[in-house]
Amino acid sequence: MPAIRIPPDLEVEPDELLRFGLGGGTEGEIEATQQQRLDGWLDRRILLHVRVPF
Repeated sequence: MPAIRIPPDLEVEPDELLRFGLGGGTEGEIEATQQQRLDGWLDRRILLHVRVPF
């Protein structure tokens, strides 16, 4: 998977979620996680959280 380029004007700490606006009060967050399974393999995940006001 290629690296995701973060715009230079956006400062993100390594353990922070990447938050961004989607318009109309809707917000998105990207989170990367990994967890070791019982069989020794790593599950790597990229999660996208979307918050929609209603």
